[in-house]
Amino acid sequence: MNVILLAMSTFPTLMKHCIALYGKDGESYSYFSQLEPGCKHFIYELGNKGIAFDKIIVLCTEETLTAPKDTIGNDGKPKTQLLKYEDKTFDISQKSPYDFFKERMISYIKNDAAAFEAEEILGADTAGITRFVHSELYSDPESLFIPVRVEKNEVEITSSIKEIIHLFDTFPRKENEKIFLYLNAQGGARKNVQIVNTVLNMLQSRKYSLSEVNVIEYNDDRNSSRHRMLDVTGSYLKNDLAAAMNAFLQYGRGDMFADYYDRYKKERGLNSAPEDSVVNSINKISDAILLCNIDDFLKGIEQLKESVKEYDLSKSDIKDPFFELIVNDIKNSYKELFDSSDIIDDLDVLTDWCLERGLIQQILTILEAKTPFFVFKRGFIYGIKSAETSQALKTLKKNSEIPKYKFDDPIYLLVNTFCIRNCYKEKNRNGNLVWKSKIDFAAIQEKTENIIGSEYKFDMANPGICTKSYQQNEHMGHLKDPILVPIYSDWFSKNTEIYGDDPNGIENAKKIMIDFVRSYRTICGIRNNANHSSNAFKIETIRTRIRELNAVLKTMKRQTLSGANYGFYTSSGFD
Repeated sequence: MNVILLAMSTFPTLMKHCIALYGKDGESYSYFSQLEPGCKHFIYELGNKGIAFDKIIVLCTEETLTAPKDTIGNDGKPKTQLLKYEDKTFDISQKSPYDFFKERMISYIKNDAAAFEAEEILGADTAGITRFVHSELYSDPESLFIPVRVEKNEVEITSSIKEIIHLFDTFPRKENEKIFLYLNAQGGARKNVQIVNTVLNMLQSRKYSLSEVNVIEYNDDRNSSRHRMLDVTGSYLKNDLAAAMNAFLQYGRGDMFADYYDRYKKERGLNSAPEDSVVNSINKISDAILLCNIDDFLKGIEQLKESVKEYDLSKSDIKDPFFELIVNDIKNSYKELFDSSDIIDDLDVLTDWCLERGLIQQILTILEAKTPFFVFKRGFIYGIKSAETSQALKTLKKNSEIPKYKFDDPIYLLVNTFCIRNCYKEKNRNGNLVWKSKIDFAAIQEKTENIIGSEYKFDMANPGICTKSYQQNEHMGHLKDPILVPIYSDWFSKNTEIYGDDPNGIENAKKIMIDFVRSYRTICGIRNNANHSSNAFKIETIRTRIRELNAVLKTMKRQTLSGANYGFYTSSGFD
């Protein structure tokens, strides 16, 4: 569907006959109203391709809808409107600016005797003027025009914008048919410019393409009657690029970037451009965000970081100058993530970043999937790197003694197993549910202080038991060998360094451990419910729960050593 949008101008005191010249092919258009040549050019160019316009939307103020004869001048008499060519004039006071423009455009489309009636009356030379010769494309040119009335106050301006958007939304067209918009930016009052710009911004979310924008280049020679008509589409498309930038930086949408640069390259005859690498990285991040693909999202951030570096170093002479602003905004928006050498080790930074952008579902997924790797890398909870550990976790999973997690990574299983089996809820004296731990932290602290470097194992069926040997243990109603998982925590073995002489160090460590398990399990529950469309939490409650877990992660980050090694710990995971 093809639509022209323009804002009607009022009559000047005296309208003289002019010629607008366009392009290298010598297109020339005869006109009195400054809105004529741009629209004639659009109709001519599209007509040569065998395509007709569907609608011409005209913004009209009261002044442009009123004939001069119906208004009173300063002298107390009805106003007059004259057309002029050399020393001759022609009175059109009985026509409003809109009616005069519409009549001349319809005559041009029909290519009938009235097309140059005013010029002939005044004796203007129209030889060599570009004429429209495809009138068969328009069976009813009268129906093309849709005037939209624009009032003076702000409330009515809003109504005009709503009316235009409603027109675009209700135009009869095929399913998924795109609207190609042609903007004649020549005329109109300042408020009409405001309306047009607002409409263009609102159309960003609809299936539309800004095909061409033109203006007439007037010069300082007031007596000149020949003027150039310019294609200024590129300047207006910068609005699309700015909108694409905001959509990506605020919401992670990259499709508008792709659309803009596909067109940018096509218009310049380019198969590739220096911006391609950055745009491709943006699209990968966008796709990962939309699909909640966390691994691809994290990879995309690293790829975007490298793409931006490459773009900065590029010396290409075909760079889009405006894109440098985009790159600077990307660097500012992604600074915290770009500055991180290990995004999992800086999970708290990533969480804050996602919260600021409203990426709630994404950060829920990230926290559920990546928190175990954060605490493992920080030595908060970890296990020996061995085939025995991996087998023990796989056996637990196979026996359904731990949930059948969608991730098979031993680190994920180990930390989740610890969280699931370590803490439980119990009513206190006031009847409120509080979190308790099954592990005797003080007893384990006493033992592990003396055996750092040795393999202590937790029976995950009865996680309160810490033993160096296999034993018979009653579990689930029958005797069998317990499944023992080597599991450790610097949080307890090193808490004297964390808390110094604090007599409540063990209890503080215990509280933070419970806070972590509680917060992490809550996030996992919210994320699981959200994925199954059964989440009853309000969005602000979810934000609060995310912030609670992140506060614990920040505490852990401050009070543990990343990459610590006590003889059995490794941040690279399990074999």
